[in-house]
Amino acid sequence: MELEAPLEGMLEEKLRAGDFQAARPIIEEIELRDADAPSTDPRIPIVYAKQLFLYLILNDMHNARHLWRRIDDSCKTDGSELVKVHAVASLLWQRSDIPGAFNLLRGEWSETLKPLATALRDGLQKRQLSLFEKAYTSVTLSTATAALGFTSDADTAAACTAQGWHVDEAGVIRVTKRPAAVKELQGFEQLEMLSHHVTLLERQSVTKIGPPAPATPNPFSSANANPPSSSSSSSSSSAAVASLPSAN
Repeated sequence: MELEAPLEGMLEEKLRAGDFQAARPIIEEIELRDADAPSTDPRIPIVYAKQLFLYLILNDMHNARHLWRRIDDSCKTDGSELVKVHAVASLLWQRSDIPGAFNLLRGEWSETLKPLATALRDGLQKRQLSLFEKAYTSVTLSTATAALGFTSDADTAAACTAQGWHVDEAGVIRVTKRPAAVKELQGFEQLEMLSHHVTLLERQSVTKIGPPAPATPNPFSSANANPPSSSSSSSSSSAAVASLPSAN
């Protein structure tokens, strides 16, 4: 128990502060530490439930699936909070019923898991708002209320207004597209981008096409061939005959 206290205390500290990214390696270390613990240990299902919640909050569906596969079946008892967290996870990674996931998150949770359920609900609402901005130009207030997990149209309207969207009297939300933020490169990324541009410019200068070079005449072409004339051929033959010695 003396070895358990530091990890458990560090985990609770990070969870209370809402630093879920820092809590992740701690709870993964706890999983490794308790790998040989008997599945009947009542702490184990709660640790798994926290870990599954953390992966969902961080939108890490890949590790959430793998965690569920390696959990011993004896921990997956009907009615347990671990199974309830898995029900939320199944709806999220299949994206089959997002409003249903919000309904489960608004349900009853133990004091240990309630803050994590609230954090996941808030984070999921932010992700849904971001998807709405990309997918819609207008949407009805009732549709947005169900998809964003709010309990009333008034709460939905307030959240959409905070995004800079207009909600008209007919209950239609006019989604305003915000310009994409330009990422400011620093350090190694900036140097890498600069090197890429310099390399590209050098490559263009090397492969730049200049004026065509003059054609080199082919000595064997028909245009350059000068066949001997018949007169020169006859003269050559006469000279050859004259040079022969006389028969006398």
